[in-house]
Amino acid sequence: MLAKREAEVATVLKRNPRWWGRFEGNVDEVVYRPIKSDATRMAALLTGELDLVLDPPLQDVPRLRSNPAIRIVEGSENRVIFLVMDQNRDELKYSSVKGKNPLKDLPRATGLLHGDRHRGDPPPGDARPGAAHGRDDSLGVAAPSRILEPRLFPFDVARAKKLLAEAGYPDGFELGLLCPNNRYVNDERICTAIAGMLAKIGVRVNLTAIPRAQFFQRVDQFDVSMHLYGWGGATTDPGFTLTPVDPQPRRQRARANSTPGATATEALDGLIDSAEREMDPARTARAPAPGFPARAGQRLHDPAPPPSHPWAVRSGVQALHRADNVLEATWVRID
Repeated sequence: MLAKREAEVATVLKRNPRWWGRFEGNVDEVVYRPIKSDATRMAALLTGELDLVLDPPLQDVPRLRSNPAIRIVEGSENRVIFLVMDQNRDELKYSSVKGKNPLKDLPRATGLLHGDRHRGDPPPGDARPGAAHGRDDSLGVAAPSRILEPRLFPFDVARAKKLLAEAGYPDGFELGLLCPNNRYVNDERICTAIAGMLAKIGVRVNLTAIPRAQFFQRVDQFDVSMHLYGWGGATTDPGFTLTPVDPQPRRQRARANSTPGATATEALDGLIDSAEREMDPARTARAPAPGFPARAGQRLHDPAPPPSHPWAVRSGVQALHRADNVLEATWVRID
Protein backbone atom coordinates (compact mmCIF):
# COMPACT_ATOMS: atom_id res chain seq x y z
CA MET A 1 0.00 0.00 0.00
CA LEU A 2 1.15 3.55 -0.63
CA ALA A 3 2.38 4.97 2.65
CA LYS A 4 4.22 8.08 1.51
CA ARG A 5 5.02 9.90 -1.70
CA GLU A 6 7.53 12.69 -2.21
CA ALA A 7 8.02 13.46 -5.89
CA GLU A 8 11.64 13.01 -7.01
CA VAL A 9 12.61 12.08 -3.44
CA ALA A 10 11.03 8.80 -2.31
CA THR A 11 7.98 6.60 -2.57
CA VAL A 12 7.23 4.33 0.40
CA LEU A 13 5.10 1.20 0.04
CA LYS A 14 4.01 -1.02 2.94
CA ARG A 15 2.73 -4.57 2.93
CA ASN A 16 -1.05 -4.82 2.77
CA PRO A 17 -2.26 -7.09 5.60
CA ARG A 18 -5.51 -7.71 3.68
CA TRP A 19 -3.74 -9.04 0.57
CA TRP A 20 -5.32 -12.38 -0.35
CA GLY A 21 -2.68 -13.71 -2.76
CA ARG A 22 0.65 -15.41 -2.23
CA PHE A 23 3.41 -13.34 -0.70
CA GLU A 24 6.64 -15.25 -1.28
CA GLY A 25 9.04 -12.61 -0.01
CA ASN A 26 9.64 -11.32 3.49
CA VAL A 27 9.77 -7.58 2.82
CA ASP A 28 7.28 -5.46 4.75
CA GLU A 29 8.32 -2.06 3.40
CA VAL A 30 9.79 -0.80 0.14
CA VAL A 31 11.39 2.62 -0.22
CA TYR A 32 11.93 3.60 -3.84
CA ARG A 33 14.45 6.39 -4.32
CA PRO A 34 15.11 7.85 -7.78
CA ILE A 35 18.81 8.76 -7.77
CA LYS A 36 19.78 10.22 -11.14
CA SER A 37 23.54 10.35 -10.60
CA ASP A 38 25.22 7.03 -11.42
CA ALA A 39 28.05 7.68 -8.97
CA THR A 40 25.71 8.61 -6.10
CA ARG A 41 23.43 5.65 -6.78
CA MET A 42 26.26 3.13 -6.78
CA ALA A 43 27.90 4.69 -3.70
CA ALA A 44 24.61 4.26 -1.81
CA LEU A 45 24.54 0.58 -2.77
CA LEU A 46 28.16 -0.02 -1.77
CA THR A 47 27.68 1.59 1.64
CA GLY A 48 24.54 -0.46 2.33
CA GLU A 49 22.21 2.52 2.12
CA LEU A 50 20.39 0.76 -0.74
CA ASP A 51 19.57 -2.93 -1.04
CA LEU A 52 18.99 -3.08 -4.77
CA VAL A 53 19.76 -0.95 -7.86
CA LEU A 54 17.73 -1.67 -10.97
CA ASP A 55 19.95 0.17 -13.43
CA PRO A 56 23.64 0.02 -12.53
CA PRO A 57 25.89 1.65 -15.16
CA LEU A 58 26.96 -1.11 -17.54
CA GLN A 59 30.60 -0.05 -17.30
CA ASP A 60 30.47 -0.67 -13.53
CA VAL A 61 29.14 -4.23 -13.76
CA PRO A 62 32.55 -6.00 -14.09
CA ARG A 63 33.82 -4.15 -11.00
CA LEU A 64 30.65 -4.97 -9.06
CA ARG A 65 30.98 -8.68 -9.89
CA SER A 66 34.33 -8.76 -8.10
CA ASN A 67 32.91 -7.19 -4.94
CA PRO A 68 31.85 -9.90 -2.42
CA ALA A 69 29.33 -7.50 -0.87
CA ILE A 70 27.44 -7.15 -4.17
CA ARG A 71 25.71 -9.66 -6.40
CA ILE A 72 24.64 -9.14 -10.03
CA VAL A 73 21.20 -10.48 -10.93
CA GLU A 74 20.60 -10.56 -14.66
CA GLY A 75 18.81 -12.07 -17.61
CA SER A 76 17.81 -11.22 -21.15
CA GLU A 77 14.76 -9.06 -21.62
CA ASN A 78 11.94 -10.40 -23.77
CA ARG A 79 12.65 -7.68 -26.30
CA VAL A 80 14.30 -8.17 -29.66
CA ILE A 81 16.64 -5.61 -31.19
CA PHE A 82 17.13 -5.91 -34.92
CA LEU A 83 18.21 -4.23 -38.13
CA VAL A 84 15.46 -3.38 -40.60
CA MET A 85 16.34 -3.28 -44.28
CA ASP A 86 14.28 -1.39 -46.85
CA GLN A 87 13.37 -4.20 -49.22
CA ASN A 88 10.41 -2.31 -50.64
CA ARG A 89 11.59 0.72 -52.62
CA ASP A 90 12.85 0.29 -56.15
CA GLU A 91 15.68 2.72 -55.37
CA LEU A 92 17.35 2.63 -51.97
CA LYS A 93 17.51 5.95 -50.17
CA TYR A 94 20.82 7.24 -48.81
CA SER A 95 22.75 4.82 -50.99
CA SER A 96 25.44 5.14 -53.63
CA VAL A 97 23.42 2.76 -55.82
CA LYS A 98 21.05 4.63 -58.13
CA GLY A 99 18.08 3.26 -59.99
CA LYS A 100 17.77 0.06 -57.96
CA ASN A 101 17.70 -1.33 -54.44
CA PRO A 102 20.58 -3.67 -53.49
CA LEU A 103 18.61 -4.88 -50.44
CA LYS A 104 15.47 -5.80 -52.32
CA ASP A 105 16.11 -9.46 -53.02
CA LEU A 106 17.16 -12.11 -50.53
CA PRO A 107 20.58 -13.13 -51.96
CA ARG A 108 21.92 -9.58 -51.76
CA ALA A 109 20.59 -9.03 -48.26
CA THR A 110 22.05 -12.39 -47.27
CA GLY A 111 25.48 -11.08 -48.19
CA LEU A 112 25.08 -8.41 -45.52
CA LEU A 113 23.97 -10.95 -42.93
CA HIS A 114 27.04 -13.13 -43.50
CA GLY A 115 29.19 -10.04 -42.97
CA ASP A 116 27.55 -9.03 -39.71
CA ARG A 117 29.54 -10.65 -36.88
CA HIS A 118 26.85 -10.14 -34.22
CA ARG A 119 24.93 -13.03 -35.73
CA GLY A 120 27.74 -15.54 -35.36
CA ASP A 121 30.19 -14.75 -32.58
CA PRO A 122 29.42 -13.57 -29.05
CA PRO A 123 29.89 -9.80 -28.92
CA PRO A 124 31.83 -8.21 -26.08
CA GLY A 125 30.22 -7.38 -22.76
CA ASP A 126 26.96 -8.87 -21.53
CA ALA A 127 25.28 -9.30 -24.93
CA ARG A 128 24.56 -12.59 -26.70
CA PRO A 129 24.13 -13.23 -30.42
CA GLY A 130 20.63 -12.50 -31.65
CA ALA A 131 18.55 -14.99 -33.55
CA ALA A 132 14.78 -14.81 -33.62
CA HIS A 133 11.94 -12.36 -33.41
CA GLY A 134 10.54 -14.11 -30.42
CA ARG A 135 11.56 -16.15 -27.46
CA ASP A 136 10.49 -19.34 -25.74
CA ASP A 137 9.19 -18.05 -22.41
CA SER A 138 6.93 -21.01 -21.74
CA LEU A 139 7.99 -21.03 -18.09
CA GLY A 140 6.73 -17.50 -17.59
CA VAL A 141 8.25 -14.07 -17.14
CA ALA A 142 10.31 -15.28 -14.19
CA ALA A 143 12.28 -17.79 -16.28
CA PRO A 144 15.29 -17.19 -18.54
CA SER A 145 14.34 -16.80 -22.19
CA ARG A 146 15.56 -19.26 -24.76
CA ILE A 147 16.24 -18.23 -28.36
CA LEU A 148 14.25 -20.44 -30.71
CA GLU A 149 15.41 -19.77 -34.26
CA PRO A 150 18.97 -20.91 -35.05
CA ARG A 151 21.46 -18.43 -36.46
CA LEU A 152 21.07 -19.02 -40.19
CA PHE A 153 23.93 -16.82 -41.39
CA PRO A 154 27.28 -17.44 -39.65
CA PHE A 155 29.92 -14.74 -39.88
CA ASP A 156 31.76 -15.40 -43.16
CA VAL A 157 33.49 -12.46 -44.83
CA ALA A 158 34.56 -14.45 -47.89
CA ARG A 159 31.04 -15.77 -48.51
CA ALA A 160 29.54 -12.32 -47.98
CA LYS A 161 31.89 -10.78 -50.54
CA LYS A 162 31.14 -13.61 -52.99
CA LEU A 163 27.38 -13.10 -52.69
CA LEU A 164 27.72 -9.35 -53.15
CA ALA A 165 29.92 -9.85 -56.23
CA GLU A 166 27.39 -12.29 -57.71
CA ALA A 167 24.69 -9.69 -57.12
CA GLY A 168 26.71 -7.14 -59.11
CA TYR A 169 28.49 -5.33 -56.28
CA PRO A 170 32.09 -6.61 -56.26
CA ASP A 171 33.25 -3.36 -54.66
CA GLY A 172 30.33 -3.16 -52.27
CA PHE A 173 28.17 -0.06 -51.99
CA GLU A 174 27.20 2.72 -49.62
CA LEU A 175 24.05 3.00 -47.53
CA GLY A 176 22.73 4.88 -44.53
CA LEU A 177 22.17 3.38 -41.07
CA LEU A 178 19.82 5.27 -38.75
CA CYS A 179 20.01 4.54 -35.01
CA PRO A 180 18.73 6.02 -31.76
CA ASN A 181 21.32 7.02 -29.21
CA ASN A 182 19.13 6.97 -26.09
CA ARG A 183 16.44 4.32 -26.58
CA TYR A 184 17.92 0.81 -26.30
CA VAL A 185 20.78 -0.57 -24.23
CA ASN A 186 24.04 0.34 -26.03
CA ASP A 187 22.09 1.29 -29.15
CA GLU A 188 24.69 3.65 -30.63
CA ARG A 189 27.54 1.30 -29.70
CA ILE A 190 25.78 -1.60 -31.45
CA CYS A 191 25.36 0.47 -34.61
CA THR A 192 28.97 1.65 -34.54
CA ALA A 193 30.14 -1.95 -34.27
CA ILE A 194 27.86 -3.05 -37.12
CA ALA A 195 29.21 -0.28 -39.36
CA GLY A 196 32.76 -1.52 -38.73
CA MET A 197 31.79 -5.12 -39.47
CA LEU A 198 30.07 -4.31 -42.74
CA ALA A 199 33.05 -2.22 -43.83
CA LYS A 200 35.05 -5.48 -43.99
CA ILE A 201 32.91 -6.71 -46.87
CA GLY A 202 32.95 -3.39 -48.71
CA VAL A 203 29.61 -2.02 -47.50
CA ARG A 204 30.26 1.57 -46.45
CA VAL A 205 27.83 2.67 -43.76
CA ASN A 206 26.95 6.29 -43.10
CA LEU A 207 25.82 6.12 -39.48
CA THR A 208 23.34 8.66 -38.12
CA ALA A 209 22.68 8.31 -34.38
CA ILE A 210 20.04 10.72 -33.06
CA PRO A 211 17.76 11.07 -29.99
CA ARG A 212 14.71 8.81 -29.84
CA ALA A 213 12.14 11.52 -30.63
CA GLN A 214 13.74 12.43 -33.94
CA PHE A 215 14.60 8.79 -34.66
CA PHE A 216 11.04 7.50 -34.42
CA GLN A 217 9.76 10.42 -36.47
CA ARG A 218 12.02 9.44 -39.34
CA VAL A 219 11.16 5.75 -38.97
CA ASP A 220 7.42 6.53 -39.04
CA GLN A 221 7.99 8.42 -42.29
CA PHE A 222 10.13 5.52 -43.57
CA ASP A 223 12.90 8.03 -44.23
CA VAL A 224 15.57 5.33 -43.94
CA SER A 225 17.50 2.73 -45.89
CA MET A 226 18.44 0.59 -42.88
CA HIS A 227 17.81 1.22 -39.20
CA LEU A 228 18.02 -0.31 -35.75
CA TYR A 229 14.69 -1.13 -34.14
CA GLY A 230 13.34 -2.88 -31.08
CA TRP A 231 10.11 -4.52 -30.03
CA GLY A 232 8.78 -6.38 -27.03
CA GLY A 233 8.99 -6.10 -23.28
CA ALA A 234 5.30 -6.43 -22.43
CA THR A 235 4.43 -10.10 -22.91
CA THR A 236 6.24 -13.35 -23.56
CA ASP A 237 3.98 -14.45 -26.41
CA PRO A 238 5.88 -14.29 -29.75
CA GLY A 239 2.70 -13.02 -31.41
CA PHE A 240 3.14 -9.73 -29.59
CA THR A 241 6.18 -9.12 -31.79
CA LEU A 242 5.28 -11.00 -34.95
CA THR A 243 1.85 -9.41 -35.42
CA PRO A 244 2.79 -5.71 -35.49
CA VAL A 245 6.36 -6.01 -36.79
CA ASP A 246 6.52 -8.75 -39.42
CA PRO A 247 3.24 -8.57 -41.39
CA GLN A 248 2.98 -6.90 -44.76
CA PRO A 249 1.59 -3.34 -45.11
CA ARG A 250 -1.92 -4.52 -46.11
CA ARG A 251 -2.30 -6.25 -42.77
CA GLN A 252 -0.50 -3.46 -40.96
CA ARG A 253 -3.14 -0.90 -41.89
CA ALA A 254 -5.87 -3.10 -40.43
CA ARG A 255 -4.05 -4.26 -37.30
CA ALA A 256 -1.02 -2.24 -36.27
CA ASN A 257 1.26 0.48 -37.51
CA SER A 258 4.76 -0.75 -36.82
CA THR A 259 5.85 -2.83 -39.82
CA PRO A 260 9.24 -1.18 -40.21
CA GLY A 261 10.41 -2.76 -43.47
CA ALA A 262 7.19 -2.31 -45.50
CA THR A 263 7.86 -5.70 -47.10
CA ALA A 264 5.02 -7.88 -48.36
CA THR A 265 4.83 -11.66 -48.10
CA GLU A 266 1.55 -13.56 -48.16
CA ALA A 267 3.24 -16.72 -46.86
CA LEU A 268 4.37 -15.01 -43.68
CA ASP A 269 0.95 -13.44 -43.15
CA GLY A 270 -0.67 -16.86 -43.39
CA LEU A 271 1.68 -18.42 -40.84
CA ILE A 272 1.13 -15.61 -38.34
CA ASP A 273 -2.65 -15.72 -38.82
CA SER A 274 -2.76 -19.47 -38.16
CA ALA A 275 -0.69 -19.07 -34.99
CA GLU A 276 -2.98 -16.32 -33.70
CA ARG A 277 -6.05 -18.56 -34.11
CA GLU A 278 -4.50 -21.46 -32.17
CA MET A 279 -6.08 -21.60 -28.71
CA ASP A 280 -4.45 -24.82 -27.47
CA PRO A 281 -1.58 -23.74 -25.13
CA ALA A 282 0.35 -26.97 -25.78
CA ARG A 283 0.29 -26.46 -29.55
CA THR A 284 1.16 -22.80 -29.16
CA ALA A 285 4.22 -23.70 -27.07
CA ARG A 286 5.41 -26.16 -29.74
CA ALA A 287 4.88 -23.80 -32.67
CA PRO A 288 8.20 -22.31 -33.87
CA ALA A 289 6.57 -18.92 -34.35
CA PRO A 290 9.79 -16.88 -34.26
CA GLY A 291 11.08 -18.89 -37.22
CA PHE A 292 8.12 -17.90 -39.39
CA PRO A 293 10.02 -15.33 -41.48
CA ALA A 294 12.62 -17.92 -42.47
CA ARG A 295 9.94 -20.58 -43.06
CA ALA A 296 8.16 -18.19 -45.37
CA GLY A 297 11.33 -17.79 -47.43
CA GLN A 298 11.76 -14.20 -46.33
CA ARG A 299 14.56 -12.55 -44.39
CA LEU A 300 12.92 -9.34 -43.26
CA HIS A 301 15.19 -8.40 -40.38
CA ASP A 302 18.60 -9.12 -38.92
CA PRO A 303 18.38 -9.68 -35.14
CA ALA A 304 21.02 -7.97 -33.01
CA PRO A 305 22.06 -9.04 -29.49
CA PRO A 306 19.04 -9.09 -27.15
CA PRO A 307 19.26 -6.49 -24.40
CA SER A 308 20.42 -7.60 -20.98
CA HIS A 309 19.43 -5.56 -17.94
CA PRO A 310 21.55 -6.45 -14.91
CA TRP A 311 20.44 -5.51 -11.44
CA ALA A 312 22.92 -5.00 -8.60
CA VAL A 313 21.86 -6.22 -5.17
CA ARG A 314 23.47 -6.20 -1.76
CA SER A 315 24.69 -9.54 -0.49
CA GLY A 316 21.87 -11.25 1.38
CA VAL A 317 19.16 -9.86 -0.89
CA GLN A 318 17.30 -12.35 -3.09
CA ALA A 319 15.46 -10.87 -6.09
CA LEU A 320 14.12 -12.73 -9.12
CA HIS A 321 14.96 -11.12 -12.47
CA ARG A 322 11.91 -11.17 -14.73
CA ALA A 323 12.04 -11.22 -18.51
CA ASP A 324 10.02 -8.00 -18.61
CA ASN A 325 12.66 -6.30 -16.40
CA VAL A 326 10.11 -5.54 -13.66
CA LEU A 327 10.94 -5.92 -9.98
CA GLU A 328 8.23 -7.84 -8.14
CA ALA A 329 8.58 -6.64 -4.56
CA THR A 330 6.47 -9.52 -3.20
CA TRP A 331 9.20 -11.93 -4.38
CA VAL A 332 12.12 -10.19 -2.65
CA ARG A 333 13.70 -11.81 0.39
CA ILE A 334 16.32 -10.27 2.68
CA ASP A 335 18.35 -12.62 4.86
